Amino acid sequence: MTAATDYAIEVKFDRKVKLRRVAGSTIQKDEKKKRSRKVLGSTSPRMEITDPVLVWETEGEGAEVTLRLVSIAATITFATQIKIDKAIDTATTCYKEVKAHELEHVKIWQSGVKRFAPKIVSELEMLFARLLPAEEALPAGKVKARQQRADEVVRQLLPWTAQHYGEKISRLSKKHDTKAELDRIQGICGLYLLQP
Repeated sequence: MTAATDYAIEVKFDRKVKLRRVAGSTIQKDEKKKRSRKVLGSTSPRMEITDPVLVWETEGEGAEVTLRLVSIAATITFATQIKIDKAIDTATTCYKEVKAHELEHVKIWQSGVKRFAPKIVSELEMLFARLLPAEEALPAGKVKARQQRADEVVRQLLPWTAQHYGEKISRLSKKHDTKAELDRIQGICGLYLLQP
């Protein structure tokens, strides 16, 4: 009887948003492509993955044993950090608008993670099922190597799959930076845009 592996993969969004006041030059360096305008704020995503836990059972004591992968568990957490130019006075409309703009990026990440979490989980489960047999007969001397290889596969697939969907969310987030939206903020923050 071949048993199936139990998958306990959780994908979540950390609602605690870090907001940092930084030098404008720091934000400019964070932006990968050259912009024709000064950037007053940015939202950066990050991803953390817990160490995966693989639970195994073995049956038999002779030269050949049955190795069963009982379960795989891990948590993938997406989070965001907002950076706002520290030259902007927090009491100004400019600061409030830049912060509100960046919080919209956070909302896009939050809804994107919610939207793609089931897809991340199902894709990982499909890949694990395809690449890691739930049960197999092995020479007793090959059990450790098989367990190590399975651990490597899981550690490679978790970030690869999560990053793939993170890039999709990032593309959705970038759509918020329309010319009209950036022009609107530029109109409100004109003084700060003139500072080096």
